[in-house]
Amino acid sequence: MSKIRVLVVDDSALMRRVLTDILNSVEDIEVVDTAESGEEAVEKVGELAPDVIILDILMPGMGGLVALNTIMKTRPTPVIVFSSYDKPDITLESLERGAVDFVSKPVGDLERVASELIEKVRVAARVDVGRLKERKAPIREFKIVVIGASTGGPRALGELLPMLPADLTAAIVVVQHMPPKFTSSLAARLNKVCALDVKEAEDGEVIAPGKVYIAPGGYHLLVEREIVNGSEAFLIKLAKGAKRNNVIPSIDTTMESVAKAAGNRAIGVLLTGMGHDGAAGMKAIRDAGGFTIAEDSSTCIVYGMPKAAAELGAVNKILPLHDISKELTKQVT
Repeated sequence: MSKIRVLVVDDSALMRRVLTDILNSVEDIEVVDTAESGEEAVEKVGELAPDVIILDILMPGMGGLVALNTIMKTRPTPVIVFSSYDKPDITLESLERGAVDFVSKPVGDLERVASELIEKVRVAARVDVGRLKERKAPIREFKIVVIGASTGGPRALGELLPMLPADLTAAIVVVQHMPPKFTSSLAARLNKVCALDVKEAEDGEVIAPGKVYIAPGGYHLLVEREIVNGSEAFLIKLAKGAKRNNVIPSIDTTMESVAKAAGNRAIGVLLTGMGHDGAAGMKAIRDAGGFTIAEDSSTCIVYGMPKAAAELGAVNKILPLHDISKELTKQVT
């Protein structure tokens, strides 16, 4: 009889070792490998095609829920969530995304749940994988648009953002090369002429669709996925640090973080500006399965950043400024 092949995913080396010992203690189960992060789990599922995955939820980087969602889309596999974060809402969230069962980590001796875990692995291995493919991601998933601009950017933003509808089902993050204090004034001015709510971004705030967040001068803006009140959310993180591409905030830094957090739900837009900031970020978004738009030279004040992105092969569409709002609306619906 062939053994049930299990992948154990947990950021704790001790937990990975203990779980491996528990599962390998029975003749019909074999732990084929372990992973310490969501990113590594997704990679190893593709390589090893395990029969069952034991998955922790709270992990740095790509969290368990993001990994679960990715696995269900790319290679549906029976997943048992194994986490100390055992509130009912996180359990339901896991099951909605495709997990077949849930085991709470005990405080102390893991041997107390050994028999439960072993039996649930045996049951999970018999689940019809075809049914897992029918699961859909929660409807609260939405796209995140990152708009980068430099020289000539305030004028371009003043034309582009007011053309977007109030019911836009996406969040927008704007990175405009500006010093501190100027970005709050930019946000206030844009808020007066836009149907969408525009504000200067704050550290730790939860991103919501239908909102525009302006990166404050003097800070790099990153977007991360975290658990907030039992549900997964996109959060804004502001970071001091060295300039990148001789600027802070850097468009590359923000776009790369959104590519990692949102994957194929990321959209990058690069407007007028000098230099090459944003080119690497646009490539990261495109490589993650997202969509990218660069402003055409015919409407750019300075055709530098969009040109650099195009030359890098990081652009899906090159459009004049007056056509970008229509394409954005199309991409997020």
